[in-house]
Amino acid sequence: MPTFTVVYKDSNGDTVRGQKASSSREAILADLRSSGFVPISVAPAEVGPDEEEGQRAPARRRRRGRIKLSETALAFRTLATMLGGGLPIMDCLVDIAEQSDSARFREILLAATTDVRKGSMLSSAMAKYPEAFSPLVCSLVEAGEESGNLTEVLTQLSEYLESQLDLRRKIKVSTIYPAFIVSFFMVALAVVVFFVLPKFKEIFDNVDTQLPALTRVVMSVSDILTRHILYLLPCLVGAVIGFLLWRRTSSGRRIIDTVLLRAPIIGKLTSQIVIARLTRTLSLLIDSGITIVEALKLSARVAGNTLISEQLEEVRRNILRGAHLSDQLASRRCFPRMMVRMTAAGEASGRLGDMLNRVAIHFTRESTARIDGMMAMLEPALLIVVGILVGIVVVAVYFPIFNLARSIS
Repeated sequence: MPTFTVVYKDSNGDTVRGQKASSSREAILADLRSSGFVPISVAPAEVGPDEEEGQRAPARRRRRGRIKLSETALAFRTLATMLGGGLPIMDCLVDIAEQSDSARFREILLAATTDVRKGSMLSSAMAKYPEAFSPLVCSLVEAGEESGNLTEVLTQLSEYLESQLDLRRKIKVSTIYPAFIVSFFMVALAVVVFFVLPKFKEIFDNVDTQLPALTRVVMSVSDILTRHILYLLPCLVGAVIGFLLWRRTSSGRRIIDTVLLRAPIIGKLTSQIVIARLTRTLSLLIDSGITIVEALKLSARVAGNTLISEQLEEVRRNILRGAHLSDQLASRRCFPRMMVRMTAAGEASGRLGDMLNRVAIHFTRESTARIDGMMAMLEPALLIVVGILVGIVVVAVYFPIFNLARSIS
């Protein structure tokens, strides 16, 4: 009988460590919960959580492009509905695969159906395809299978994925109009700089008159850009490509995430979005029966910010040593006070998942309202900036013409 290393909190709130022999990890979890204990970590004695993660790494390397989040969310919503109606899981998977618009996702679902038909658990079959099903998703499905509440967990999972989609759509829709304004202005400015201003420069060069300082500056900028465009354009493209490659490195991601969190205008919004995603993920994982340590590990992967992920990893390690979650959050400035207080209340009342969900709802509303406010301010600000730049060009071009006409008359 295999032996497991177990860490849990007893009825007095003390952290207890030890080893238990059992037929399965699920049996130990069930035994701990039935005794009124809070499981923190249950792992095979000979293989720790970090080594388990390493064993799963080769499967992740087989990625062949990510499946759209909307496809996954719709599949789980449909699967939950069909299972709730009493249909066999294999029939459900086949029907969902046939209705999918993605050929790759259809292939994955059919392959998973084959594994389930051979006796595999659904979570095990899904874990073979990390491009479609993240470790978080697989862990939640596994928790649903262990607890016998797969339909309920799938419903909660689909709602979680749909909430992530809604936030992405909100941000995308809010930025469409400003992006259109900026793009249109850049095209118009390029036409003026490379075609209109050179014509006026030829006219002014043939006129023996002193040009205003503003006109000389504008014409000089246009002349430099026109003469050196063949050198400037490759440099610009190279800089963009270099930035994108640097952003994928660990140091690049960390610097960008730090700037986003500390920026004067968007820092607050970035923090709200990250905390909303984090607390919603933690709430879903804890309510599904996943241990706190495992929930923190999975949440760190989807936090969306390197600094927050690093802090969560430190929190997870300290909880393994016996610390309380609320105390660890309170000692770190990146977690807001409301989250800390609600976490402490959840730990005291035994409703940690519910409290974290309330925090997620609060920060989701706050971030949505802030996005709306920022977009309402950004649109007129862009129009003002465009108007100022256009006004500068117009004044620089037509002021010398007015002076020339006055001197002729």
